Amino acid sequence: MDGHPICRPVNGTEAAAISFQRYAPPPEIRNFVESIWTFEASRSGQELKDHILPDVGSEIICRMDVRSGVFIRGAKLLLEEIAIEGPACYMGARLRPGIGPQLFKVAAKDMFGSRLALADLGFSTIIHPGKSGRQTFTRALLDLFRQRNLADGTKIALRAADVISGNHGRISADAVASALGCSTRHLHREMLAVIGMGPKTVARIARIRRAITLLRLSDQPLAQVAYEAGYSDQAHMTREFSVLKAPSPARLRQWRESDFVNTSEAVRH
Repeated sequence: MDGHPICRPVNGTEAAAISFQRYAPPPEIRNFVESIWTFEASRSGQELKDHILPDVGSEIICRMDVRSGVFIRGAKLLLEEIAIEGPACYMGARLRPGIGPQLFKVAAKDMFGSRLALADLGFSTIIHPGKSGRQTFTRALLDLFRQRNLADGTKIALRAADVISGNHGRISADAVASALGCSTRHLHREMLAVIGMGPKTVARIARIRRAITLLRLSDQPLAQVAYEAGYSDQAHMTREFSVLKAPSPARLRQWRESDFVNTSEAVRH
């Protein structure tokens, strides 16, 4: 469920006609790309609201319909609600933490929380919107990464992000630094430089993503969800959802898979 869109009709009276698929990237770029995805809203005239989750990584997003364009979404702390007027067709690549700034030669702090047009970064001839399919998009990604000499998960900052996310934010910065053999100050400095945020921010993102997954997949009481997601209690979770601009836990609990017709969360190969 992590990464699955939270997309519903604006009026809330009928299920959204959307299709969402995730695919494993080619082996050559799996150190840098977590998944490739496609999203299609086929109902003409039906306005949808999509909720983009807080994310430690960034995305390359290509809109393939009449509103074609390619842009980069940076790592982000706040949940973002956007309106989508169907029909709409998107294709994208979710990048691992820290890869976007390296790939596009943009400071991590400048990419954090931003949307940048690919053309503005000098890459308009590499990935084209329009009628290109997933295989064409994937080949363009391969060409793009071949032009760059990127560091993979060996950097301390990238390894730290993996450790924090793997523990769903339930690990202190001191513990992460100790596990990686560096000081907490050095870890914080490296993470800010490479991925645009420190360990505490990464942990906040990991917790809310874990909580949203549990809310949508399980019937556990909210207090239990808060505990398993790493919050001190249910009130702490509710406050954090509000601060990060997310719908309340109780409201998300009401949104079930029946609201998302023709969707798939499986990673396909």
